[in-house]
Amino acid sequence: MLDSIVDLTSTDPDARLALTKQALNNLGVGVHLITLRAAKDTPELRTLTPDWKMYVADYQTWTSQELAMYFKASDIQVTQWKGIQAVISTG
Repeated sequence: MLDSIVDLTSTDPDARLALTKQALNNLGVGVHLITLRAAKDTPELRTLTPDWKMYVADYQTWTSQELAMYFKASDIQVTQWKGIQAVISTG
């Protein structure tokens, strides 16, 4: 059912938006599962993981107006996993 699974993990939080767009540009037509780690910046997150900047960069990228406009301009449809599960269970 999935055409690919894409891990958008990166080591550069400042380039997160550009790297995300680049990865999306490389996808063909189909259904792709994109994995990422997104979280709001909190004292607890900073205590839990040394990678907290990447979690926050993912959250900021995937909730940004710029990425939403990119999706619209690129005709990319985003859905949650539960939407795919619904299609699988009715198919």
